[in-house]
Amino acid sequence: MSIEALAADAGPQVIEDARALLLEYGRFVTEAEGDAHFCFDKLQGEMDALPDFYRRQGGEMLLAYVDGPAAGCVTYRAIPRIGFLRNEAALGSSRLSRIETQ
Repeated sequence: MSIEALAADAGPQVIEDARALLLEYGRFVTEAEGDAHFCFDKLQGEMDALPDFYRRQGGEMLLAYVDGPAAGCVTYRAIPRIGFLRNEAALGSSRLSRIETQ
């Protein structure tokens, strides 16, 4: 397993992998039971602005790789007077099972 920051000069496949993970996270939160509130339009804006969206806000997107493809990610950005806000993107069931078996 390796973890890498999404670089400003990331290739198209890396950016597409990052967008797919964010979309998977959005779907997970939207479908979750309970009081989770989610603004899918905001997430779409974040995906459209990759690879620089989080970096412009004092943060970054970290991608975790397991045996090749991106398996998960974490994003964070600076929030004035608060510190940092972290969002975690989902691991798909196929990705999660691949990680759990290692």
